[in-house]
Amino acid sequence: MGTFQKINTIGSALLLASLLFLLPSANVAADQRPNVLMIWVDDLRPEITTFGAEGMKTPGIDQLARQSITFDRAYCNIPVCGASRASVMTGLRGTPDRFVDYTARADEDAPDAVALHELFHNNGYNTAFYGKVFHNAEDSAEAWDQTKHFKHWPGYIGEEAIQQLKEQRKKNRNGPPWEAPDVEDTETWDGKIAAATEKAIKQLATKDKPFFIATGFLKPHLPFVAPKKYWDLYPTDEITLPQNLTTRPNAPGIAFTKWEEMRKYAGMPQSGPIDPEDAQKVIAGYRACVSFIDAQIAHVLDSLEASGVADNTIIVLLGDHGWNLGEHGMWAKHCCFETSMRTPLMISAPMLEEFKAGKSTKALTEFVDIYPTLCELAGLETPKDLEGESAVSVLIDPSASHRDFAIGRFHKGDTIRTDRFRYTIFHEGTGEEIGQMLYDHSIDPAEDHNLAKEQQWQSTVRQLRRQLADVTGQ
Repeated sequence: MGTFQKINTIGSALLLASLLFLLPSANVAADQRPNVLMIWVDDLRPEITTFGAEGMKTPGIDQLARQSITFDRAYCNIPVCGASRASVMTGLRGTPDRFVDYTARADEDAPDAVALHELFHNNGYNTAFYGKVFHNAEDSAEAWDQTKHFKHWPGYIGEEAIQQLKEQRKKNRNGPPWEAPDVEDTETWDGKIAAATEKAIKQLATKDKPFFIATGFLKPHLPFVAPKKYWDLYPTDEITLPQNLTTRPNAPGIAFTKWEEMRKYAGMPQSGPIDPEDAQKVIAGYRACVSFIDAQIAHVLDSLEASGVADNTIIVLLGDHGWNLGEHGMWAKHCCFETSMRTPLMISAPMLEEFKAGKSTKALTEFVDIYPTLCELAGLETPKDLEGESAVSVLIDPSASHRDFAIGRFHKGDTIRTDRFRYTIFHEGTGEEIGQMLYDHSIDPAEDHNLAKEQQWQSTVRQLRRQLADVTGQ
């Protein structure tokens, strides 16, 4: 059980011990357990200054990093939004039949699971969500005390973009892939999500019960719509394209997404590569959206600080998966490469006495680890069917090892990430193997050279395949 309030004197410790002995655990939870603020960011790769992204402007998240442990090697379990969110909120990995695509629902794919917010609700917490937490707002909705679901898509502001969308819909296509309206943040959906979250923090901070607030920002999901002032931070002609934009490793074709989502937007090619100038515009738009969301996160964190409960509030910041910004010619998530599987994770736990704020960890972490970590920090009994492992030990000692590998999957691919390697195997529904990938991250962090068929790496392939099969059963 994690420490959930700093004890500064022997007398206070004795008093707490007597309360633990005399009072039911539910009363202790109401008086002592920390609040939780969970911040989701859609399609967020580690395109953040704290993670080493050059030229990014993310002062809000960088400030949070100084109060948090930054997990440099955190991996989603399924690189598609609905499935990833359902996995995090149930603490269960995906399978060929569970959490498969963006429409996945926790309450349908894992009906016997106790969702994360449901566990906190059952233990006396006020629970609230704003924006996009689950992909479907009706998913596991009964355990939320307060909700405000905002429109997911597309989020255009200007009349020109809205009219273009109407015309394109006649062709079964989407509107423009980007927009830079000259408006205030408060006129956007994400600005409204931030404002609703700030209001909830102010309200719930005064209650006699702790809160569990989950807020989900919509950008940088396509289309890349952000106020013009954020686009101005990233001049298109200064954008550098990835070195492996036009190259692919010798990997099976099934490993590569065809990025159908991007291709449906007006002006995007139906086949073949994106024009280089448009590619620069896409990257600029993504980065503008990240900086825009960074500003909204800063507003929320300022409200938490002003509420007076920041010192007793756990903060979790996460993306739902990564995103390819042209790497291997792809403009999407939906694959088992590092660029789709790796995503930011930060956890702040100021009430944990040995907490090492401002540190970064290389400990391998899966997103299914978030659920048991929050249980331990809040002093809640962890459900027995969870597939993750609490990472509280890493919050105390960022140099500590957490797990030997991280598991993930997408459609026909199962993937394992170790300290050095990423190995992926693809199967048909019959179980027949249809391809493999092996990348040595010690010399090939961009995953440009598939080693799976090279003779000198066969013992490594066999070892990783066994480790993966022990978890997946395939």
